[in-house]
Amino acid sequence: MKKIALLLPVALLLTALPCAAQGPLTPPGAPAPTMKTLEQIEPRTPISSADYVISNSGSYYLTSNLTATAGQNGITVNADDVTIDLNGFTLIGSGVGSGHGIYQNSALRNLRVHNGKVVQWGGSGKGGVYAFGKNNQLDHIQAATNYVGIYGGSGPRISDCSARNNSNGGIAGGLGSTISGCSAYNNSPYGIQAGNGSTISGCSAYNNSSYGILAGSGATISDCSAVENTGYGIYADNGSTISDCSAVENTGDGIYALGGSTISDCAALQNTGDGIYAGSGSRISGCSAYYNTGDGIQANSDSQLTGNTCDNNGFTVFNGAGIHVTGTGNRIDSNNVTDNDYGIYVEGADNYVADNTVRDNTDNYNIAPGNQLNILLCEVPENIDWPASVK
Repeated sequence: MKKIALLLPVALLLTALPCAAQGPLTPPGAPAPTMKTLEQIEPRTPISSADYVISNSGSYYLTSNLTATAGQNGITVNADDVTIDLNGFTLIGSGVGSGHGIYQNSALRNLRVHNGKVVQWGGSGKGGVYAFGKNNQLDHIQAATNYVGIYGGSGPRISDCSARNNSNGGIAGGLGSTISGCSAYNNSPYGIQAGNGSTISGCSAYNNSSYGILAGSGATISDCSAVENTGYGIYADNGSTISDCSAVENTGDGIYALGGSTISDCAALQNTGDGIYAGSGSRISGCSAYYNTGDGIQANSDSQLTGNTCDNNGFTVFNGAGIHVTGTGNRIDSNNVTDNDYGIYVEGADNYVADNTVRDNTDNYNIAPGNQLNILLCEVPENIDWPASVK
């Protein structure tokens, strides 16, 4: 009974409240469309057959794997500012008689190709992606068994791509290329190549038939590895910078840079040629060279070799050395040189050799006349008879 008495006043209060008037039920103006158009849902153009020609700027995508017949291109790009999403599918060529997988001429620019595979574009002079234009972006592409795997033109950005078993080059870019996070396996003659002024970073090159990584003048190569290539592991032209790279078991030199280059914090192991070579006017520092058939580190003239570690190099008929300079005006200091055939081998004159740790080599020093040699006291044998040529 008490519960009923408490609820009655609330019920009476609710029935006493006035009702608010409703507004008009008809909305003003004509009804607006509520459905999106097909272009709004997918504002891109589908590509559903090979031998497709793009004549207008815009975004395009594959709807399935596409196979071309002999002589056909997969896609020909005849416009600037084009994006092609391979959409996880594969463009398949006809083999040795094929056209290009994707082709763009040199007058065009701003092509992006990404997210798929290009295979069997093996026609002479053809490629999986052959983009000759400027400022292209090529990413997340796998290129296999083509004549050229991926080529990016001038100033391209090529990232997170892979190339294998391509017969005339894996991944390449022209002047001012940026190539990052890519891998190249079993290509001929090179795995990764870039023109003058390019940057190559975080890449790997394995078992390519001549060069693992090949770069033009003024290139920057960092955090890369070159392993078991039949030839040079990493090769760079004049004025290049190579840092934090490794070169292992290559048939030629592990790392080879022409004059005016800087090589730092790199490792060269078990290469058939020299571990590291630099041309005149270069600097090699903080590097390690182990078990290379030729010299651990070799330089020509006017270079500085500082703070390197060279061990067990040069045990061949060529009498290699831990450190070997062939010219004049070099400075060799603060290196650790142990267990090599020759320790430090200096052929030319006017070189400066000081403050190195040189021990347990077959011949610690082989120094030509006319050089300055300062040996740590702990290295000087008792009753040494210095030749008159050593000053």
